[in-house]
Amino acid sequence: MDTDQQLPSPNLAARMTVWITRRGHATTIGKPVIFLSLILCWFSLTSLGAWQASPEPVFVRRLADALYAPFTFLAPQDSYLNQAESALLTDPLLWFGRFFGAAIPIYAIVWGAIAWGRRRMAHALLPLARGHVILFSEPGEGDGIARRLTLDGEVVIQAEVEPSPERIEVMGNLGIIVVDASLPMALRRSNAEKASRLVVWGAHDAENLARALEIGELLTSRHEDILVRIESAQMHRAMRLSRSILTRQDARLRPISLNQAAVRAALANAELTDAAHRLGLARVEVGIIGHSQLLEEVATFILRHAWSAGLAPPCINIDSAYTSHWQGWFDLHRQAFESYPRVLGMHTEPVSFANNHHTLTNDATLSRIVIDLGDDAATIEAAFRICLHRSREQELNYTIQPVTRSAHSLRALYCNGEMDFDEPISLALHCHAGSLMSRQRDQAAARKHLVYTEGLPDEADLPANKPWRHIDETHVHASRAAAEHDPIKKSDLARLGDSEAAQEQMHRNEHERWSAERLLDGWLPTVDRAATDIKQLLHRDLVPWEELNASDKQKDAAQVEALIAQKRKDEG
Repeated sequence: MDTDQQLPSPNLAARMTVWITRRGHATTIGKPVIFLSLILCWFSLTSLGAWQASPEPVFVRRLADALYAPFTFLAPQDSYLNQAESALLTDPLLWFGRFFGAAIPIYAIVWGAIAWGRRRMAHALLPLARGHVILFSEPGEGDGIARRLTLDGEVVIQAEVEPSPERIEVMGNLGIIVVDASLPMALRRSNAEKASRLVVWGAHDAENLARALEIGELLTSRHEDILVRIESAQMHRAMRLSRSILTRQDARLRPISLNQAAVRAALANAELTDAAHRLGLARVEVGIIGHSQLLEEVATFILRHAWSAGLAPPCINIDSAYTSHWQGWFDLHRQAFESYPRVLGMHTEPVSFANNHHTLTNDATLSRIVIDLGDDAATIEAAFRICLHRSREQELNYTIQPVTRSAHSLRALYCNGEMDFDEPISLALHCHAGSLMSRQRDQAAARKHLVYTEGLPDEADLPANKPWRHIDETHVHASRAAAEHDPIKKSDLARLGDSEAAQEQMHRNEHERWSAERLLDGWLPTVDRAATDIKQLLHRDLVPWEELNASDKQKDAAQVEALIAQKRKDEG
């Protein structure tokens, strides 16, 4: 299975580069303290020893010997009077003074050499590095990812435009090597051809994509993916569906998103579907107050994820005060929503707009309300107000899930208070940096793809019937969605059992979940079940469950049966 698990680990040269770049165990304050301690020991011990051992009876001459003696011990020698058999050599204090005196210039020389040359030594080792991560970012923009990867044992080279010496020093002390991002020099200096991963993480999608394309064209023998930050849903879909965005076929641009990582961390579980079953609701229905790119990801994720056997299709109810802000997202998925009745055989609208805020917060069919007003202070005010209202209305069963852009302090406000909130959706980068670029991030998705391909005939000419490493990004996305749905399948299996009737119900649910995910990713059904056309994004299997033949149904059944087999294996 070709997944990120097989990425090479940093080699010795890469780790030595980081070790040299870091300061030693002595800090900026500690090094002068050590130096002053050596001077104090050298001067006091040598002076005291010379005072005790001096044969001079006159006080002034004896004092002169004591004050002069330390300066003769700055380098090893027989005695400070150059007398080989002097009784002064037998005095213990003078022996210690001789040691500390010799240590002072040696320490000063070594300290100066390291301070002057460690950056040069580090850059000299960079061309020998292997298995490291190269992160192209704006100053401060990618620090969270770089620090998290460093804590995870990775060797990170951060490429920025004209980094200042102070920033190079500060980041170097954290174990992060900073180089100038000018192309193609940055690729040569950081040995990009041998890096395990190359990441473009800036604040603007268009600039990130342009930089990633330029890097992809400059690399000559690299076979790993280039991860590029894309937050826009429209551009994300465009990249997933652009199979030849690079002229080089051995390089791939893989879009990654902080918003998507935050949503997956908060919602890729069975809490919503379990609550709907427990409360006797017909479906998972989520209310949304506000508008942001993250809330758009929340809406899309709910519609493709919250499918459970025995429940109607999930739906989203949006506060009408934000209708105009959602128009772009709605237009992006308009064809998908129009195809719902034809593909799923149902006439339920997946998206609706509440008449007003009061109607939304008094809707007893809601499972959850997600709030993001773009500002933590405004979100806090709205969340606590709605939570108080819900606590006074016994017929309301929904929970409240706020979005936070700050770190742990606001999370504690929601989680440690007396009011009952769901775990906030956090946009703090350090919470998701590991999952964005983990070496194991696609293991479960790759296993899903393997189950799919093993159930196909060898001669099956299907777009996704390829090894994991070579399938298009749209099929990678489908496999990830299938893997994220496993908690709900396991919950359904625990609730329904593994009888034949229960399995049939779960097979149908899996097909409907897959159909919704494909529609939301831009695919449409073919006319009269004609052959799948990947160029026009038309799929022959986007039809109601009843219209599938036995072999097509087996593709959905294989995912459920693999889960049942794994459960029996774990229990046995």
